[in-house]
Amino acid sequence: MAMTIRRLVPRDGARDVGGALETVAREILEGLEDEELTVSFGVWDGDDGVQFVCKVETPPGDPLGSDPPWRWWSRLFRTPEELRADLARMVAGRLHEGPASSLAASDAASAAAS
Repeated sequence: MAMTIRRLVPRDGARDVGGALETVAREILEGLEDEELTVSFGVWDGDDGVQFVCKVETPPGDPLGSDPPWRWWSRLFRTPEELRADLARMVAGRLHEGPASSLAASDAASAAAS
């Protein structure tokens, strides 16, 4: 598996949080060993504190083929443990149902969250 992680530097300067999130992503996503993945994190400053979001995606497929890129967004979370739980559910679903089914489920979940 090839994985690229875009580093997170939280606005409060707590680099250890970014390192912990990266470690969780590497541990959980190793289950998708046949896929090329890019992982990125976002930071939201809310009224009740800092929250994070994680995006996992595959590169664009063949534009003339039937393999569109796949994207998954986590829910907003505060701790690496919350990210671990979300990623574990996503990986289990992707391994069980296959990439095409996970794509449809991911798109439906994203549409529902919008």
